[in-house]
Amino acid sequence: MTEMDKISHLEELQALMALHRWYESMGVDDAVSDLPRDHFAEKLLPPPVEAVFEPPLRSAPAQMIAPMPEPRTRPQAMSAASLNPDVALAQAKSLAQGAQSLEELRTALENYDGCSVKRAAIQLVFGSGITQPDVMVIGETPDGGDDKSGTPFSGLRGIFLNRMLGAIGMEKRAYSAHLVPWRPAGNAMPTPHDIEACLPFMHRHIALVQPKLLICLGWTAGKLDIGRGRAEAGTDLIYAHGGQHIRVIVLPELTELMRSGARKKKAWDVLRELKSVA
Repeated sequence: MTEMDKISHLEELQALMALHRWYESMGVDDAVSDLPRDHFAEKLLPPPVEAVFEPPLRSAPAQMIAPMPEPRTRPQAMSAASLNPDVALAQAKSLAQGAQSLEELRTALENYDGCSVKRAAIQLVFGSGITQPDVMVIGETPDGGDDKSGTPFSGLRGIFLNRMLGAIGMEKRAYSAHLVPWRPAGNAMPTPHDIEACLPFMHRHIALVQPKLLICLGWTAGKLDIGRGRAEAGTDLIYAHGGQHIRVIVLPELTELMRSGARKKKAWDVLRELKSVA
């Protein structure tokens, strides 16, 4: 090494500091080993062979030796991406109309693959409550807690809803469900196609439950067949589908109500009118 190749301690320190700043800019913030690891060389090595313990068959009693189970393959269901929107909607209408009970409707939804949000959800979140209730609450989509439990409004939203209904004496005379019965990934807004595909099931759901009054949360009222109708007490919102005429109350989504005191008060003023419904 010549004299020109030598660097001073100050230059060496400056080079190390520059290297440190470069590592920080690349996102390296911690050292996990004293020595560098060559990940590229590790990829060239053959995969390790795991040792499997196999007991000698001759030493085991004959009745304790179970046959090896046959490998099972998951059935290939038709995904929403492979379905034409018109075909998916036609299938939804056919399955919904064929359901003669809530249990058959649940089975129809479990067998339906024309809604893309189903692929990201853990399970179907079907309705819960008594049939022929005084009030049926229709939410937008399940949240994470509903997705894990399979029950609508099972978390904080459910506690808040029960308190609202309990204040007017209807917590045990209610039925609840979601218009889209699967939780979208990241709680995102379902696509128009997904909502349209779920509507036939919700219309059938309402027909089978036979509520006296509907509470539509959030944007659900805008998707159902709801219009103005003349009632004894004045002009009310009416759900009119398949020969049904059910009074409708529209409230903000429960999460929005929980965050806003002003909206809570307005919702309470509306709910007080429900005491007359029996």
